[in-house]
Amino acid sequence: MKRAIEAGSSVSAARRLLGCVAWWLAAWAGLLTLPAWGAGEPPAPTMVHVTQVEVLREPPGPGTAADDPFNEIISETVDEATLNGRWETRSLPISLKELPGADLVQNAGGRQTAWVRVRLDALADARGAIDFYLMRWLAFGQLAIYSDGQLIYRSSKSPMRNLAARRAVLLPLSRGDDGAPPRTLLIRLTWVADKQVSLSSLYVGPTAQVADLAQRNHLLLRQIPYTVSAVFLLLGFFALGLWCYRRDFPGRLIFAISVLAIVWRWHFQLDVDHATVPDPWFIWLTHNAVLWQFIAQHWLIKSLHGRRQVWLDRALLLVGVVTPLLTLSVAWLPPHAMFNRALTIQTLVIAVSLVVIAAGLWNAWRARAFDSGLLAICMLVGLAAALSEGVFGVFGGIEGEISLISIYVPRIFVAACVYLTMRHYVQLVAEIKEAKSTLEERLQLREAELQQSHARLSEIERRQTLSDERQRLMDDMHDGLGSSLSSVLRMVSQRYDTDAELQAVIRSCIDDLKLTIDSMEPVQDDLLQLLATLRYRFGPRLQHAGITLRWEVTEVPKLEWLDPRRSLHILRILQEALANALQHTRTSEIRVATHADLLSVWVTVADNGTGFDVAATQQRGGGRGLMNQQRRAAELGGRLELASSASGTRLSLVLPLQVDAPGPPKRLTPAENS
Repeated sequence: MKRAIEAGSSVSAARRLLGCVAWWLAAWAGLLTLPAWGAGEPPAPTMVHVTQVEVLREPPGPGTAADDPFNEIISETVDEATLNGRWETRSLPISLKELPGADLVQNAGGRQTAWVRVRLDALADARGAIDFYLMRWLAFGQLAIYSDGQLIYRSSKSPMRNLAARRAVLLPLSRGDDGAPPRTLLIRLTWVADKQVSLSSLYVGPTAQVADLAQRNHLLLRQIPYTVSAVFLLLGFFALGLWCYRRDFPGRLIFAISVLAIVWRWHFQLDVDHATVPDPWFIWLTHNAVLWQFIAQHWLIKSLHGRRQVWLDRALLLVGVVTPLLTLSVAWLPPHAMFNRALTIQTLVIAVSLVVIAAGLWNAWRARAFDSGLLAICMLVGLAAALSEGVFGVFGGIEGEISLISIYVPRIFVAACVYLTMRHYVQLVAEIKEAKSTLEERLQLREAELQQSHARLSEIERRQTLSDERQRLMDDMHDGLGSSLSSVLRMVSQRYDTDAELQAVIRSCIDDLKLTIDSMEPVQDDLLQLLATLRYRFGPRLQHAGITLRWEVTEVPKLEWLDPRRSLHILRILQEALANALQHTRTSEIRVATHADLLSVWVTVADNGTGFDVAATQQRGGGRGLMNQQRRAAELGGRLELASSASGTRLSLVLPLQVDAPGPPKRLTPAENS
């Protein structure tokens, strides 16, 4: 159920995305239906929209160069009275190739020249800053503009760029409040014969109005398409990153297409006066980039419909490798042959694009692949829009001024790539959400299992602790109290002990019971607290016996390993030491002291009694209590140090600061515990 809901949300997201793309396309379509900015009536009464000019075809004359018609010397001044030919009135926009006899008027170098005269009688009384704005021109040649016979503008010497860039020209004609505009403008066009050349209408008027019109057209024809190309490149990087996470998405191909699109468009969109590369390399780079873009689009469409096309793949790859190698010769061709070679390459590119589109549509229909069919249709529409300019005229567009169709319609392929990328991105996000939800469910189940396991282990540990504590108490009562009571029973049954001895044995039983109880107190690794309980138990007995207790216990480090079992061992060792001092040494003073070094804690019990010979006592078979003390000290990981002389006895219990993990408790025999 959850996956179904998420799948539904993904479909809804895809539909919303399709709606956004449709809105974008509708906005572009609406933009195409708008009239060209500035067309029709002039925006202000003082700005003149020039649509009627006079054209003169110039026959061959001095200044031509048959070897290189584009390096001729352009005169700084010109007198229109010296121009040979007949002026004819023509309407703008105009294609000069269509002029009567144009194909006959050409020199040996293949160059043709025409003059366009613009009279500015309507601005004769205007004063102030006046600008000239030519919306578009193109020619496989050069353009020069004269104001009252003075050269004010000359295009670059790159004929191929002048043909392809379709640039506008914005020039100041006069400056200052008293400046009068020129009376006549002469536009000189030079181009290779039999090649395309066209000129749009133009505007002359106040700087503010003309510059505003030029800026709006520049935004529409340059900045917006350039921004779309930049966005497409960013989309390519995004698609490449998406491909790194999802290899079934053809993001690397979208990235390659966006890079190739930038490569062949950058010369058109970088609006500079000079060519960044020579014309031959411009032709080679541009046309081969377009060719490889169509090949990459084929691979993109193929990756979406999934049908095998081995022969077509190999053929396109062969064309993509051989064509750049064969077209390297364009660098050594003269301009006329270079232009014809460019047309040949362009024809090959169009043929490849038609093959790619046809194969894409056919395979998309056979595989019922919507995405590949959408891309193929977008390619078809974009190619038709791009070819419409060459078929119906260079400026064939809205009112013949601006061709918005060839600029914006091919961008629908970008919109299709945006849709494709975003749809896969939405699916990836949905899959991540589903994986996250599944992981959360698994984590919750695992957490519940861990909680149950922890509860079971805690219960087992609690029961084991209780069992261990019961066992310890049983062992302590059996070894200590049980042994003492057995001694009492034996003495009573034999009836040879005095009442004082019987009292001593019973008192020992009570001390064992109290020590067992004291060892269960939570001392929390504090040895001083454990010694305080010992002082509390034995202090009254020592005082009753007339023995002075010197308590010299000082602060020592904590013993993390101190637990009830080990606490009982320490208490029994010290109990034995105090009991021996009371019964055997006739002491008058007992001193209990502590100190510590880097590795150990020392607890010392010393008296001023008569002392005894330790070695002799052990040789006679005595010293069983001392042996038990040593065993208990060894179980604690420590040791006993005993010294005795005529001036007294000193017993030191040396305890380590750190010990290994505690092992199972050792059960002492009644003889060892006595």
